[in-house]
Amino acid sequence: MLQRGGARGKFMNAAGAISIRLRAMFRAALVSIACVMLLSLPAVAQDGEADAGRSSLAKAQAHFVLGMNFFRARDYREALHEFQLAATLAPNADIWFNIGRAHEELGAYGAAAHAFERYLRDRVDAPDAANVRAHMAQLERLAEAERSRKLGEPQPGSMRIQHLSEHAQVFLDGQPLSAAALRAPLLLPAGRHKLDVIEAEHVPLHASVGIEPGLLTAAYADLAPVATHPQASPRSTSHALGYALFGVAGAAALVGASFGALSIAQNGEGAIGSARAWAQRADVALGGAAVCALIAAIAYYGAEHGARSERERARDR
Repeated sequence: MLQRGGARGKFMNAAGAISIRLRAMFRAALVSIACVMLLSLPAVAQDGEADAGRSSLAKAQAHFVLGMNFFRARDYREALHEFQLAATLAPNADIWFNIGRAHEELGAYGAAAHAFERYLRDRVDAPDAANVRAHMAQLERLAEAERSRKLGEPQPGSMRIQHLSEHAQVFLDGQPLSAAALRAPLLLPAGRHKLDVIEAEHVPLHASVGIEPGLLTAAYADLAPVATHPQASPRSTSHALGYALFGVAGAAALVGASFGALSIAQNGEGAIGSARAWAQRADVALGGAAVCALIAAIAYYGAEHGARSERERARDR
């Protein structure tokens, strides 16, 4: 026989006067329902029903038997599913009674009361009608209490994070979130929550997200990459140095030439001392130009040699 525990047991104790009698009648009803379904459905099939009708009745019988097995095993959710399939194929009062019992064991008191109501509607001469109606009243009170409790509690909201990279790390209120948790909307209490999204070489997101009761909030984590400046290669640096030194050498050569011209002019005027001084300055400028040109050439050709060697190594790889 079926045993009831948990919330069901507490409810039957509260039922008072009808509890013992109703429990016994429910047990008897479940046994009689199995007998009725197993005996009456084949009898109907033997009365010359069409092939389609016989097929539906056979399927309904199979679902009913499965539902009874699940109910005895206290797997009420699967039992409810099988009873509902049987009712779809061959509805009758006894199946509605079993659907009500399964709903009741699952704590769906409003649905249970509705199923018992259909039982009484289809079984107009039910001998247990008075007890079932009294039990339905108890279920309705339980359902109303459950609705009131839910209305008194703050409703949660939800949040979905969109445009999220698979390499990003997500923190909600300081706690890391796994990739599996992010596949579906996050159920959160109403209010503001801190969202942090971090990814290497990207600008991080630090935001405060407001969650409204009963609503889905979308948070966009489209992180922008960090702007980077390309670093100059050693070759380009050596080339720049060479060009700069070539420029200095050219300027020094021009200065040296100018000093030489002044020295020649002073010598023509007979100012030997002044001409000698300008000649010394020209020598210094021209010497500096020669040194700069030499260093520039070394830097330039050294960079070219290094680049050629790098290309050869890359080709060998």
